[in-house]
Amino acid sequence: MRILAIFLLVLVPSPAFAHGLELFVNAEGNDLIGSVTYDDEKVVAAAKVVVYDENDQELTTLTTDPEGMFRYTRVDDGAVHFKVTTADGHSITYDGNEGEEEIEEYAHDHGDGDEDSDLHHELEHLLDHEIGKVREDIYRLEHTTRFHDVVGGIGYIVGVLGFIAFMKSRKG
Repeated sequence: MRILAIFLLVLVPSPAFAHGLELFVNAEGNDLIGSVTYDDEKVVAAAKVVVYDENDQELTTLTTDPEGMFRYTRVDDGAVHFKVTTADGHSITYDGNEGEEEIEEYAHDHGDGDEDSDLHHELEHLLDHEIGKVREDIYRLEHTTRFHDVVGGIGYIVGVLGFIAFMKSRKG
């Protein structure tokens, strides 16, 4: 009976779990464009975004728009990181120099009259934007619980309970 109670407690969601935040930042030239969502992909509007330099000095404070987006335009080539805080107390930090999410810096000449250079710049800008979307989609897919994950988890639980029942039957 105790095992059944534990099994039911594991399956029943607990209201003590809080929403997690997800923060994505993509570089588009000197602009760093970010989006803030909860785990369940609901946008976080009116969240406070504090931008820090590499020495943890506050550069500016931004607010997410109704779509959960913000934009920061760099004034120099230094590394920056972000801390987002929502009205209900959730927070997340983002260091642009971590792993695959590294914010890549590059500079372009604008208005030099070279059509190939302008086309190259536009293509690079478009690719950066699209790659940012793909990274965000990959992250969401990796961190989404799917039906087969739930069925697999239940299968493990049933298997362990079956093994325990089998061992008890051999002792008895």
